[in-house]
Amino acid sequence: MADKPLKALLITGDLEAIALLEEAFTEIEEIRYSRGWIPRCELVPVERLEEALAALASEPFDVILLDASLLDGRLLEAFARLRAAARELPLIILVEPEEEAQAVSLLRRGAQDYLIKAEIDCLPLARTLRAAIERQRLWNALESLALLDELTGLLTAAGLAQFAERHARLAAAAGRSVQLLVVELEREHEIGDLLRAAETLTALFSETGLVGRTAAARLVALAVTERPVDLIRLLHERLAGLAWRAAAVAWPSDSGACLEDVVDACEQLLCENEPSQADSPTHALALDDRPRRHLQPRR
Repeated sequence: MADKPLKALLITGDLEAIALLEEAFTEIEEIRYSRGWIPRCELVPVERLEEALAALASEPFDVILLDASLLDGRLLEAFARLRAAARELPLIILVEPEEEAQAVSLLRRGAQDYLIKAEIDCLPLARTLRAAIERQRLWNALESLALLDELTGLLTAAGLAQFAERHARLAAAAGRSVQLLVVELEREHEIGDLLRAAETLTALFSETGLVGRTAAARLVALAVTERPVDLIRLLHERLAGLAWRAAAVAWPSDSGACLEDVVDACEQLLCENEPSQADSPTHALALDDRPRRHLQPRR
């Protein structure tokens, strides 16, 4: 049991990519005894998505490698079906250099990493596999604690509550500006609209803050920046064509307010600025200039 192999499902019709990965896996096997952290690896290649789904249903795997050039424009569909079939497994995308943008988009949808095919080598591959599996274990643990939203992959309200206040305190101690943004989509939004908005906020704030989904049509982002920024303007640029409203308030470190206080302030501002039927379907509220009087700590 201690020497159980790491089993990787490879989905590609590219014979050169198969040969490259098989060679890398062979080299991993040759050096693994001199490096205690490298497991024994087994590669199972299949050419078509349906074969991959059948394999996932019939035998256990530890990681999935998906070739981005396999599916002639159906990459998102294939990715979604693989995630639905084996959400608990880390998924790594194999790309050509010109396909990196697609890979980055899939990272925001739940892929763990990507590799450029021409750059695959045994040690970087082994590190990528190990790191992807460890990150996925953490992801699965968070989901089991109901801290991650299953549809979007964002934090839930409980997840935000778990991390946001500590995140804000650390940012304030480092002299950085902390702002909270609440984005509310119209009630009749499509699932695709929600996923697009979630991906947009993740792209904007994942490196500098936290992003969560706290209600069916409501997303919340904690943005940490060197100085206050116009979050609403950023949304105007990125969410063109969607119907949404937003409120953004600063979260001063000396306010004594908790996360719930700041969210309440945003919700109050949204209610005060409820759009009329004559308004445009997209409503943005730039409210960074008046947060302090709204942030009254709870008694």
